[in-house]
Amino acid sequence: MFDDTILRGFEFVSGLNANLFKSNLSGVNIEDTFMLATATFLCCEIGKFLANFLGIPVGSNHRTQAVWKSVIIKMKNMLSAWKGRFLSIGGRVTLINAVLNTIPIYFLSFFKIPKVVLKEIIRIQREFLWCGGIYKWGIPWVSWPEVCRSKEEGGLGIKCIEAFNEFLLCKLRW
Repeated sequence: MFDDTILRGFEFVSGLNANLFKSNLSGVNIEDTFMLATATFLCCEIGKFLANFLGIPVGSNHRTQAVWKSVIIKMKNMLSAWKGRFLSIGGRVTLINAVLNTIPIYFLSFFKIPKVVLKEIIRIQREFLWCGGIYKWGIPWVSWPEVCRSKEEGGLGIKCIEAFNEFLLCKLRW
């Protein structure tokens, strides 16, 4: 069990004093009862441990939309710079495969994507494919599962984000 000997040892070696009344105690994957007992013993508050390590948020719940918000914003910012209405369908498909599908890969290789975020990413891809941008309304000429089929099977060859996420997570299990 953690006690204040570590902090007292730090104070002795460094010559600095830790003010526990101004300090917060944070933990990752630690039970709430243990955190509460430790914070009470040290006379400090329980804080949130939210940090990024190599772009991945550590200590936050990856099942929430807030964690994935940065990915959605990056996708929307990339689209705002493009003039998709001047591109052919083939050019839009190429940009979706080359840029839009590569933005969330790093997150997808660590976390299972929530359904709400999956729908948002697919919506962004659909609007860009059929309308040339986001926040525009267009007619989808083919259903999205048909679009995600390979070119040999008659689709456009756009990666299915949900299946791609499963493949990347299988890599971790292996």
